[in-house]
Amino acid sequence: MTNANCKETTDTKFSGKETKGLTFEEFDKKALSWARRKLGNSYAKQLWEDNLPNLSDLDLKDDYDYYVFQEHCEFVYDMLCLDSVKNADSLYRAPKFWTVKWQIENRQRQYEKLFCYLETICEGEAERQLHAQGVEKTNSMRKHMFERFGSGQPEVLQERVRKYLLGMPDKNGIAFHPKVNMPDKLAQLEEEREYLLRMCPKEKHKDYDEGKETTLVRLILNNLPSEYDDAVQNVRNLMRIREMIKSGNLENITNIDDAIKIIYDTSWLPPYQELRVGLVNAWMGKKRRWDEQVGSRNKDGHPTMMLIDDPKKERRCYGCGQFGHMRGAEECKAGKDAVWGGAPKAYLEKIQKKFWKSPTSEKRAFTPDSKQPCPYWSSGDGYCRFAERCHFSHEGPQGGSKRTRDFGQGKGKGNGKGKGRGKGKGNGKGKGRGGRGRTPGNTTMIVKKKDMQSVDEKKRKSSSMLISKKLQEIRRKITMRVIQKMNFITS
Repeated sequence: MTNANCKETTDTKFSGKETKGLTFEEFDKKALSWARRKLGNSYAKQLWEDNLPNLSDLDLKDDYDYYVFQEHCEFVYDMLCLDSVKNADSLYRAPKFWTVKWQIENRQRQYEKLFCYLETICEGEAERQLHAQGVEKTNSMRKHMFERFGSGQPEVLQERVRKYLLGMPDKNGIAFHPKVNMPDKLAQLEEEREYLLRMCPKEKHKDYDEGKETTLVRLILNNLPSEYDDAVQNVRNLMRIREMIKSGNLENITNIDDAIKIIYDTSWLPPYQELRVGLVNAWMGKKRRWDEQVGSRNKDGHPTMMLIDDPKKERRCYGCGQFGHMRGAEECKAGKDAVWGGAPKAYLEKIQKKFWKSPTSEKRAFTPDSKQPCPYWSSGDGYCRFAERCHFSHEGPQGGSKRTRDFGQGKGKGNGKGKGRGKGKGNGKGKGRGGRGRTPGNTTMIVKKKDMQSVDEKKRKSSSMLISKKLQEIRRKITMRVIQKMNFITS
């Protein structure tokens, strides 16, 4: 057996647990359905619910009891005909068929068949309770399972009755919201009412108000949204017309309601079937309009726009604070980049986030193209490793010791790529090292690495690095020697 088959078998058995397998309601329906196929609906329902007459208590000498027994024998004959008419006819003509002993034994045989089927759909604690009761108590098995695993506890049953009288509200406490699926909601209430009636003993049905149809109609009327008032009124008008035709009194057609009759009487309540038809028809009309409204959002149509007399009349400029125009307009005297300090807080925060500045209460101009100074360029050693790819501004004074010094005015003629040694034509006759315009006064040197071409010929990228402190010290010593030599020659 595969895992899927094992899961299916487990899910179709009754264990008595709410989170596993069948519920008691499903178990009850399953057992009754099996008995109905074997014995017919009438006999199976009375057999499973233990509503058949108690033959042991009948006194056949009493006329009434004798009549009850004869009627029961005819009932059993009809049940046997479902299996085999020939066998039922032979039993019907036999004298033993009309004895109490044979009827009791035949009923017990039907209970034994039912018990064997219950063994196939029970497991766990439910199966243990089934065998603990035994086949002799199969007639009371349904009642025992209901009290043990179903809603037989008074608190559980009372809670279900309470929710039923409230219209079975959802988790938000609303029984009928405006767009409720009316057929499904009414079917839910009908199913709950049928359950309460099944749990109620048959002899108590007459006095059980919660299971009556009038109770169902009243709770529906009490919880319906106002969108269905017209549908309810149409059903009530139909009742008035029917009463008028039946009595021939035109005074029955009136819009005056008797408060006492409505509260304490049920004759004014419409039949449930007529109320259901009216509510479902009204819901179908509303649903068609709801679907049209949803579908119209995706359909092409004529564009519409709401127009007013002067759309700019009540608008305030966030540049100068005056009414009649918007920030950046030509007529704004503060300028297109000015920001009014009285603008909304959200707008000021947006300006601050976009332009890296915080507006004050005064008018302040913001240049959209301006950039914030680069912290590496303006401070530290004045070196930014992003160079021209930096998103910040490299304008203004450069920080650190990268700025050129006053000495070293000679212009080298080297190509600037290697170790060219050009003769300077300036004040000194020293030999300049490096490229054009570069003087020995620089304390750092940038070495550019050759770019490596990628496989897909993407753009070349350059990276730079600083020489180590040891190389800087060597260069400094060489520079000092050159300066001393130049000073010696000059002197």
